[in-house]
Amino acid sequence: MKKYIVLIAVLPLLAILMSCNEGGAKADLRKMVDNINRECPIHYDYITCQGAAIQGEEVVMNYIVDESMLSLQLMKEKPDQAKKYGGSSLFNVYDELGSLLMESGYGFTANYQGSLSGDVVTLRFTNDEIKEIKAHPISNEELLDWEIQASNSTLPRKLDAVTTLLSMSRDGNVVSYNYEIDESQLDMSVLINGQEQLKQTLAEQVATLNSNTSSAQAFMRLLRRGNMELHYVYKGNSSGKTARIQFTNAELRDMANDYAEE
Repeated sequence: MKKYIVLIAVLPLLAILMSCNEGGAKADLRKMVDNINRECPIHYDYITCQGAAIQGEEVVMNYIVDESMLSLQLMKEKPDQAKKYGGSSLFNVYDELGSLLMESGYGFTANYQGSLSGDVVTLRFTNDEIKEIKAHPISNEELLDWEIQASNSTLPRKLDAVTTLLSMSRDGNVVSYNYEIDESQLDMSVLINGQEQLKQTLAEQVATLNSNTSSAQAFMRLLRRGNMELHYVYKGNSSGKTARIQFTNAELRDMANDYAEE
């Protein structure tokens, strides 16, 4: 069960950032860029870092985006929001990068090329914008809402002959995957009467979303830190009957124990 998260992702290897701890900020940035290029291509969620460079007084990173997982259209339509929410994730989650950029006076540019369309979306951050983002990070809930919006940019998506993922949503502390079931292929009573078994099956899949190779790892971390529940809602396309599978925050934390650290 796929999930498409964090609009701007930069490095899966925090060690790359943490290894740049000697010398001035500009020297450390050069080391960081050299390390990144030695590791490239770096796969992170649905984004692959192809390379990095220092051009003038900015760090430039180039990415390929899997457009089956993330639509570039949202970034095109809402570049200011993409910068606000993506920048907060980028420069605050990866604190070392943001700090080095601030200290060096450098800006940051991210070029995202679609894997299918070949289109390129560029987001540029001045040094002052990086300082503002680090000084006023957005809340967990705001970032989660942006990631849900980014996910919805690829939906609806037909998963199989029976199931279509229509949308994701958040209502208070409940985040939901909303599915439509083709009742000409499956009677809703099967899901309604088999909810215990369905939850066991989903629990195995949800647990793997916390793995380092999962495209949903950061999303799951946001759920846990935000004290959110995760619901799977299946609705029949003719009867309107629903089956809802619920995972409490405590259950999400338990499932993450073998994969992710808080």
